[in-house]
Amino acid sequence: MSFTNAVASPINCASNIDVESLKDWPGQDGNELGPEHNDDTEDNDSSDTSRVVDTAITYARECLRSENYIQATLALRSVLEISKPTTTPYKMVVLQIAQVLYVTQELKASTDCMLGVYRVMPPPLSTIDGICVIARSYEQLQSNSMARFWWKKLNPALGVPIRPDICLWEAMADRLFDAELYVFAADFYAQAMAADVEQQFVPSNRFRYRYLFALLAFVEPQGPTLCTEQYSFG
Repeated sequence: MSFTNAVASPINCASNIDVESLKDWPGQDGNELGPEHNDDTEDNDSSDTSRVVDTAITYARECLRSENYIQATLALRSVLEISKPTTTPYKMVVLQIAQVLYVTQELKASTDCMLGVYRVMPPPLSTIDGICVIARSYEQLQSNSMARFWWKKLNPALGVPIRPDICLWEAMADRLFDAELYVFAADFYAQAMAADVEQQFVPSNRFRYRYLFALLAFVEPQGPTLCTEQYSFG
């Protein structure tokens, strides 16, 4: 099977996570984290917290890859208890939680996470990335009216919903990949290929590497839906 025809749906790659505990985090009701409180100086003064955040995210990612979802949940929640909601570490953990919920198809809870942070996305991410993650969640929920509402935000002047083209999907996927949000990155790489209605898109080696790396970063090769023999680079 060719690479382009082997698009797996990343949101089907995990199950049985302790999603109830992930849903219950401070401020997850969609209240935005205001940019006026985006204190980079606070982040610089809290190197100990940053190290804890990095360690917890790394550990949570390892737990996800081995399908130890309860431990992944506990690791992420522990960071929220020691981080201020206006800081970059907190926002990064919120995004990690959002993608865990996304991969387990707890899409409403994932969207609630994104609503609180999409306007103040930490670097290298942008508001556009957050908008598209939210729109994709509503598509998965089959809420067409809400998906259209969010796609309109890509070009408010036109007032019509516009889905990204191949180039934008790939650019967003690259930013999500660089932020180590591999669940969202894998989905966006898949969307880039799905946007190729004329079937003329030839993924570069970089694209192929990043897409497969993103998939394998959150599920083992023998995981629920991903089998490495599905993919051919010929």
